[in-house]
Amino acid sequence: MRLTKIGVIKLIKAIIFDWSGVLSDDWLATYYAAQEVLELRGLKTVSKEEFRELYDIPWPNFYKNFNIAIDMAEEHKLWEKTMPKHLHLIKPYAFAEKLLQNFRSANIKIIILSARTKAPLEKEIKSHGFEKLIDALYSAHDNKKDVIHTLLITEKLDPEEVIYIGDMPHDVETAKHAGVISVAVLEGYSTPEKLKKENPNYLIKNAEELPGLVDKINKEQNTLNTR
Repeated sequence: MRLTKIGVIKLIKAIIFDWSGVLSDDWLATYYAAQEVLELRGLKTVSKEEFRELYDIPWPNFYKNFNIAIDMAEEHKLWEKTMPKHLHLIKPYAFAEKLLQNFRSANIKIIILSARTKAPLEKEIKSHGFEKLIDALYSAHDNKKDVIHTLLITEKLDPEEVIYIGDMPHDVETAKHAGVISVAVLEGYSTPEKLKKENPNYLIKNAEELPGLVDKINKEQNTLNTR
C-alpha cells in the first residue's frame, strides 16, 4: 500500500505590525515635527518629497544625510518638545480597527513593534481605541533587529508562523534577520524603490490587503508542507 506523506500544517499565528505608516497615519505630524527638530539642530529643513527620500531608521541613519552624528537621548528630548504640537494631525487608517478586529476573531496574535517611545505610543493607541485589540507592545526600539529575537522567544512564536509588516527598509531587514515572513506596504513612509530594493517576501499597497495575503500565505505554506 502506498502511503501519502503528510507534512506539518503551518498557519500564520501572529502578525508583528510596525505602527507608523501601517496602522497609524502620522506622516504629516512626523514631517512637521522633524522640520522643527532640524531647525533646533541648526540644519536646513527639507521638502516633503525630500523628507520621504531621506527618512530612515534607525534614526541616526537619517542624520547621516546631514553628515552629523546624534545622541539618541537628546533626540528623544527634542521630539518630546516638538511632536505634541502636531498630534492633532494623527489619525488611524480607516481600515485599521476592522483589520485588527478580524485578526483577533481569527485568533491571530497581534504585536506592535515600534521605534516610538512608550508613553506617547500607548496614549495614541488608546486614543485610536485599539488598546483591547493588541496583545503585546514593544516600543522605543530604534534598531528593531536588536529586539526581534527576544520578541519571538518571549511570545513563544515559530518564525515560520509569523508575518512582520512594515513600511520601511529597516522593517524588511528586521524580518529577514528574524527569519519571519516580510511584508512591505507601499503607502507608508518610504518610497517604493527603496522597499523593492530590500526584496521583501510580499509587497502590498497597504495593510488593508493583509487578510487576503494571509489566506494566500496559509495556502502556499500548506501546499509546500504536504508535498
